[in-house]
Amino acid sequence: MDIHETGGAWKHTLTLLMQLSSPCVTDGTTRTRCKRAKHVTTSNRTTRLDRKRAVHLHIVERDSASTITVCWRDATLGCYGEQLWKAVTARTGATCALSGLRIRRGDAVFRPLARGYIPVNVEAMILASAVEEKSLQSG
Repeated sequence: MDIHETGGAWKHTLTLLMQLSSPCVTDGTTRTRCKRAKHVTTSNRTTRLDRKRAVHLHIVERDSASTITVCWRDATLGCYGEQLWKAVTARTGATCALSGLRIRRGDAVFRPLARGYIPVNVEAMILASAVEEKSLQSG
């Protein structure tokens, strides 16, 4: 196989991948209409894609009463092996990343510490009560 055949094969493969990942609706052979996926700017709100996302996290260590170290793994956002989270009061409603329970404004929560950079999971929250429950189960 020469370079021209290889290049053609790669171009064909990439074209197929682009078509498969396109949000367009087709009638079998041609594109009939395209819809842009609606994205919410803050990830603490549930979006169509977020419901399908599988976040794997566990508490590595309870550093103090106000900080925990979390291992956060998300196939679409990335991985933080030892990310520091700080105890704060929730300013908005959300869903607890650890328990799946509803978070209300004013609840005690932990959030990723953003110092010098903004992590991609900056809007994520874990209920402080879920951390306590996990600590009791582990220890």
